[in-house]
Amino acid sequence: MPSILSVAIGSFVGLCVGMGVLCSPMLVSSNCRRLFDSGPFDYIVFNYVGGMGVFTFIHVALIFAGALVNYVVRVQISWWFLGVTLVLAGGGWIIGSVVVPRYGWWQPTESGLDGRIVLAVTAIWYVVCTLILAALFAFAWFLAYYPG
Repeated sequence: MPSILSVAIGSFVGLCVGMGVLCSPMLVSSNCRRLFDSGPFDYIVFNYVGGMGVFTFIHVALIFAGALVNYVVRVQISWWFLGVTLVLAGGGWIIGSVVVPRYGWWQPTESGLDGRIVLAVTAIWYVVCTLILAALFAFAWFLAYYPG
């Protein structure tokens, strides 16, 4: 039986790599590229990977917090997972579309397709991909620990 730390690290790495690859089409938009280009590092790739890493870390931490809540008060973890995913995707959209432009770090309508629309589509895509990856993780877990 793996330790909780190895499961957390595996979940983080798997979700980070999976979501980093699956959400990368948002970088086709010049406005979204400018968003990640304005990050703390000199290279857009490092900013994108770092942003996805932070986003994924928060997601995995909240999922494991839900597992602790489930242990204490018996909340169904599947509903917790769905709720955390929806709140995180919506919160990411609000931060990227409202907070970041308000402070002048990014202008989503400077050129091309409005960056807020791309972020909204990416937030929906994030939820869909997260649910698909969760189903794949659950199936792999089932196969790995099936008693028969």
